[in-house]
Amino acid sequence: MGSMKDTVTQIRDKEGNNILHSVAMNSGKSSHDNVWGAAYQMRLELLWFKEVSLMVPPQSKEMKNAQGLPPSELFTNNHKALALEGEALIKGTMGQSMVAATLISTIGFSVVFTIPGGYNQNNGFPIFLQNKVFMLFIILDAISFLLSSFSIITFLTIMVTSYGQNDFVETLPQNLLLGQATLLLSIFTTMIAFLASFFVLYHNSLSIVIALLATVRDGFSMVPWVPRNPFDSKKMEKISVNLV
Repeated sequence: MGSMKDTVTQIRDKEGNNILHSVAMNSGKSSHDNVWGAAYQMRLELLWFKEVSLMVPPQSKEMKNAQGLPPSELFTNNHKALALEGEALIKGTMGQSMVAATLISTIGFSVVFTIPGGYNQNNGFPIFLQNKVFMLFIILDAISFLLSSFSIITFLTIMVTSYGQNDFVETLPQNLLLGQATLLLSIFTTMIAFLASFFVLYHNSLSIVIALLATVRDGFSMVPWVPRNPFDSKKMEKISVNLV
């Protein structure tokens, strides 16, 4: 069976392409409906090419076809458009997310100077300093600011990425998911901090607080707030080749 596999992997067509060349020439659009489109497809293509590369003899990886191209160079040439499309998609998503992260970070920073109730003119400390809910608000605001700041740093890391082919396998999807996850957490903590400050100021009017909590609960029930990782390897197609 091993000799049969070696024979199959070394077969060449009339243009001098071996099995790895054939994989490199496959740059068609994916039939899967995925919101990440070209970026997801580029990752699939790269993983498929790497998987087949592990199955062919070493000499097949450097074998040139009639045009004088090895499989790796042929793959790069055939996937330039897909890589550019994936790069544009990631940059667009990153730009929108960075705007939201910057807004959350600005709000978190400004709250330090405009805290609920203001400051005591006699000693300069917050009026609600001894209030436990107020301290919860301060802690949540700090967490939100740190998360949004970390999200911005992550997006800046993506911005300076070279967007090479191998970056689509791990670097880009992982950083983008990390940035969006921290952004989502910062939004969530900001909402909780708002509820805490609202309770501090209007705790005597519990009916208003209860109505606000009910509204937020209904909003969360309508919107899925946990992001799905489109690059989750467990949900991707199994990339394998069975050669007999």
